[in-house]
Amino acid sequence: QLIFIYILILIHTGNFNCYIKAVPDEVLLLICSYLQEKELCRMAQTCTRLNSICQDGCLWFVVNELNFILHYIDKYGWL
Repeated sequence: QLIFIYILILIHTGNFNCYIKAVPDEVLLLICSYLQEKELCRMAQTCTRLNSICQDGCLWFVVNELNFILHYIDKYGWL
């Protein structure tokens, strides 16, 4: 979450483009993998590059799988 806050500060100060270009896609994908669904959607709205990173199918597979598990536990209790 600290990385997410740091990125938001960079966006707000206008220095975002300089730093984000230096970060490889794989690292951004790893950072985004720690975000929840709502945070991932917000991150996607920050810039074009992060939008394409946040649309990666692997991220949404994990989000959907987690939502399914949480729904199952809520409905049926623990496995």
